[in-house]
Amino acid sequence: MNEELAAIVDRALDAHAVSGVHVAIALSGGMDSVVLLDLLHQCAAPRRLSLSAIHVNHQISPHAAKWEAF
Repeated sequence: MNEELAAIVDRALDAHAVSGVHVAIALSGGMDSVVLLDLLHQCAAPRRLSLSAIHVNHQISPHAAKWEAF
């Protein structure tokens, strides 16, 4: 599954011609944003991307405080 997700992210990056730029990702700390960050990290080197994760606490999940600490 990880390879399939990485291929989807690769295609999205290719479709938007993202190469050699800085990408900032909003990171809540939940599984979905952590997986997205991991996938972008895997795709970053061949595209010369630099990544930043910016924590966003939406305060929607009861786990938000724990995710923020993470």
